[in-house]
Amino acid sequence: MIEVCEGQQYDMDFEDREEVAVESYLEMIRLKTAVLPAACLQTGAIIAGASEQDQKAIYDFGEYIGLAFQLRDDWLDVYGDEALFGKKPGGDIIANKKTWLYIHALEMARDEHRIILKRAFNGEVQDDAAKVRIVTDIYNHLDINAMAQKAMKDYYLRAMDALDTIAVDEPRKMPLKQLAERLLYRQK
Repeated sequence: MIEVCEGQQYDMDFEDREEVAVESYLEMIRLKTAVLPAACLQTGAIIAGASEQDQKAIYDFGEYIGLAFQLRDDWLDVYGDEALFGKKPGGDIIANKKTWLYIHALEMARDEHRIILKRAFNGEVQDDAAKVRIVTDIYNHLDINAMAQKAMKDYYLRAMDALDTIAVDEPRKMPLKQLAERLLYRQK
């Protein structure tokens, strides 16, 4: 729980920073989102009497799925279908949240796009709909959509690799594999 609180504090601290490194963002979401499912899974493994190696593997599975889940959440905020997602797209952009998408766009952007992104996140664009459109257009120009989907898939695959190392019959792993897939491809 301490790590979850630390992650939440980092998230709030990032709101006041102009730039956030990708590594810092990933550590924040690891703490804020991924360590909780990881710890819950590891606790189950401990109670079940699993080996220390399997306990670590199930923890890693939970952590990687948590990272993929949060990246998916960031992606859905921009690219999700409002009817399915249940929220109007761009809430993180409007709130100036330094998400994985924004951080990568800022890193990749050249002069003009970089200036526009910073201005949008510094409050120079007053109209929320215009701000979302401007930032999303830059994301699209930089192909942030595909990059984010690749990153989600990479964490999902790491999770599957960790799960595959656990010394349990394959049918017993299937519910976790199905859950991971549902989380990766969720629309809300």
